[in-house]
Amino acid sequence: MTVDQLARMGLDPARFSARIEFLLGYAATARDELESLSSAPVADNKDDLWLLRADYATALREAGQLCMMLDPPRAIELLRQASTVFIELGAGFGLFLNVLADGESDTTAELLDDALAIFPYQEPRDGYVDREVGHHFLTEPQQSAYILISAVCNRRIARRHERLLLSILQDSPQRSGVLPVGALGTPIHRYWAIARSIIEQKTPTTLVTHINAMCAAYDEAVQLAQTNTHLWENCSAPIDLVDIDIVGILALTVRSFGHDLVTELFSNHRGLDRVSSTQIDIGFEMAQRL
Repeated sequence: MTVDQLARMGLDPARFSARIEFLLGYAATARDELESLSSAPVADNKDDLWLLRADYATALREAGQLCMMLDPPRAIELLRQASTVFIELGAGFGLFLNVLADGESDTTAELLDDALAIFPYQEPRDGYVDREVGHHFLTEPQQSAYILISAVCNRRIARRHERLLLSILQDSPQRSGVLPVGALGTPIHRYWAIARSIIEQKTPTTLVTHINAMCAAYDEAVQLAQTNTHLWENCSAPIDLVDIDIVGILALTVRSFGHDLVTELFSNHRGLDRVSSTQIDIGFEMAQRL
């Protein structure tokens, strides 16, 4: 992503960079408060600790998303840090960030093994190790969507648990569900369809259709956000300027199917609205870093 592309979105590079630094400052403040509370009795501040951790992880995640536009290596490191905290909180979304940042690492594989052991619609497997993340991983269907995408995009896990993953994708009621997931409120069935396309390794035309639909939703969200010109120009509009789901899924798709095939399938992506086309560009850029 270049400064020119920021300008195409009507964003000032200096203000954009200032937004990143603000988020990092907020994350640092939350981290310091966590350290100061860590010496107090847990029973007295358990809720405060959880909220501070969530604030810390969210600030790192938002800063990482914005850094995708100007500094991909820094983005990956921030997403790696955010993933660690989200996983400690028991959020399946943390695994999605972890796969983006660490890909095929042993730690990622171990975490995915544990998450799949307690996946909804099945009984826990014998030998399951209850780590700190515990059973909070999959208490919400939305979190299971991120677990599925993460699992099918990790080659080792996809091979080891292929039968289980295909069973979940075929039998889960979420395969036709409409629960909203992510910042765009994407219907959960799209995540199921994307995951199935990836694990079956068929020509990902269905996958492209779903990503394009997410891009259309992003365009509409941006148009609404731009009505408040003050917030938009100061990079403070209530919208994720970089949608982690679109960018992350596309980057992982490129890793799964290869750059040439996915590039060909998205050859007409510049026909999309200019704002959503930047999401595709960022996704391809991030794919080169994985």
